Amino acid sequence: KWLIARYLSDEFSPFQSVKGNTQASYRQDCAYWENAAGNMLLADMDFVTIKGIEAAMRKKGRTDSFIHRKFTMLRMLVSYGKLIKAEGARDLRDTLSEMRFRSAAKRSSQATREQVYAVAARAWRAGQRHFAVGCALTFEMSLRAVDVRGQWLPTDEREGGIVRNGQRWQDGLTWDCFAPDFWSFSKVISKTEKTMPEPIEFSLRSLPKLRRRLMALAAPESRVGPVFVISKGHD
Repeated sequence: KWLIARYLSDEFSPFQSVKGNTQASYRQDCAYWENAAGNMLLADMDFVTIKGIEAAMRKKGRTDSFIHRKFTMLRMLVSYGKLIKAEGARDLRDTLSEMRFRSAAKRSSQATREQVYAVAARAWRAGQRHFAVGCALTFEMSLRAVDVRGQWLPTDEREGGIVRNGQRWQDGLTWDCFAPDFWSFSKVISKTEKTMPEPIEFSLRSLPKLRRRLMALAAPESRVGPVFVISKGHD
């Protein structure tokens, strides 16, 4: 419990360097470990203890994905403990490094182009034009949704950009990402922006209909800021 509190509050903790949505996920995983083993000493956690926890998870019907994610969080906590020389952290990190936890099975199927465009066509007819174009563009460019529609993350309101209620909109496409002729756009991928800060160029040459619909989302004089404004219920 002490280590978790230190990990979440220490200004030098790796926790402080990840985005707000990732921090929220980490907090949930830390809360799980605080509830499951918060009163244990690091030095008392060994191979048998960890396997017992894993067995208890499986008995409760937890999925491989759930178990893998929780133990990944435990590894991060203990690695941080090792950095600050918390008692027992080094040995526990060594033990965890020798253990393997099953990952979730890879997907055996994925959405087809026909399915994606059927959804997009229905959305377009229903007046959800931003959702329709964003859906198709996400599929065609193999981008994550947040790199198209963006996301709201906690921020210091003194930062620039679009800020509302202590959150700043970021990561999504803005109109200035697109070339003047709209045949291409450039985008820094949010997930790898620290290791690959240079923008990647995407071409729309083979997608003239999608390009036309993209341009139809806003008149030239209104093409400022985020491209996609998704209404509630269609995020």
